[in-house]
Amino acid sequence: MSFPVPPRTWVALEVPTAAIMNAHIRDALIDLDSRANVQHATVATHQTTTSTSLTDLSTVGPSITLVTGSLVVIGITCTAYNGTANKSYNMSFAISGATTAAAALSRAIRFKSVAAADVGGMSRVATFVVTPGSNTFTAKYSADSGSTAHFLDRHIFGWPGNKLS
Repeated sequence: MSFPVPPRTWVALEVPTAAIMNAHIRDALIDLDSRANVQHATVATHQTTTSTSLTDLSTVGPSITLVTGSLVVIGITCTAYNGTANKSYNMSFAISGATTAAAALSRAIRFKSVAAADVGGMSRVATFVVTPGSNTFTAKYSADSGSTAHFLDRHIFGWPGNKLS
């Protein structure tokens, strides 16, 4: 819903009708609420992958669905470690719905362990261009060849930030 056009200019001692209140106050509050609608999801389960391509873990996600304009703010974060020294692991996300985009390392958080089982906390927040509409963002994971990456406390959050313009 978009703000009523044009916004009402109130006159001193005006007695608003129900229609005026609905169109210019209720609808404006609904619009404001949609602009600040942050979605988040968490998967706390400890799971692993040996896949060198970004993929789902046993428990898919986490994922969120947002109704966006052309820009969205997405954040991903997790605690992770690799069972092998000097190996990396990644968390990224795929987009489906109005936008279709495979998970990509260009949107990933990446950590390289110095020693086996070095635990790292990783996070990334960035703005991304999407096709306006309903978009679902689903976390994906990968490990370097010859290693097992461990992920736990996985989070994704998003905000249809362009609605504030």
